Amino acid sequence: MIIGVPNAFAQDHHIDLSQVEYPSLINDFNMGHPGKSGEDIKVNSLYLTKGGEPLLPVMGEFHFSRYDHRYWKETLLKMKASGVNIVSTYLLWIYHEEIEGQLDWTGNNNIRAFVELCEEIGLLVHLRIGPYCNAECRNGGLPDWLMKKTHIRKRYNDPLYLAYSQKWYQAIYEQVEGLLYKDGGPIMGVQLENEYVTKEHVVPHLMALKEMAVKVGLDTPPLLDDSLDGFRLSEKGCYTICWLLY
Repeated sequence: MIIGVPNAFAQDHHIDLSQVEYPSLINDFNMGHPGKSGEDIKVNSLYLTKGGEPLLPVMGEFHFSRYDHRYWKETLLKMKASGVNIVSTYLLWIYHEEIEGQLDWTGNNNIRAFVELCEEIGLLVHLRIGPYCNAECRNGGLPDWLMKKTHIRKRYNDPLYLAYSQKWYQAIYEQVEGLLYKDGGPIMGVQLENEYVTKEHVVPHLMALKEMAVKVGLDTPPLLDDSLDGFRLSEKGCYTICWLLY
């Protein structure tokens, strides 16, 4: 193909696309539960597929717990009308467990109601479950009571930190049980942690979080992170995500 670009002030420029070499396609990666046959979501080296057909996801960010739940539907409808087909949202631990042991899933914190509303409207959901989220939130979303436990090393494979994190993951799963993609629901992806760069600990920590997420039931087609060590993570079934769709 020859494309001519006319310009009144310079010579025409031509781009020859006849000899373009396309990157080789690597088979589907080893990821989480893809969903039921015919609607299964998978990822290869070039793109996502749904039911074997290439899928172009358009992801929009909406932090449900930071917005009055009375206006969730109105906003989600606007997002869908603009072309968004996946809603990404944080679960900010600090909002849901301000006091240790007292979880709040009511009102603006009602993640189940939010996900069910997305399903009703026809939007897929991508959960960003932390424990650390950043999100320009105090402590990156970690509860104040956890931060006060100075004997625990946060965002690390400290056994106590992992134990608290697993309880958080378990609490999330109990709220969204039955709404994951593997169960016919809209939750098609989960992100673990966020912007994790602790030297020589990226892979061990994120893989520990992945194992916990899968153990409690949060097993989705892509289990993702937002790390700079994507190559070594991809070898272990956890993949970096590019927020060009965000």
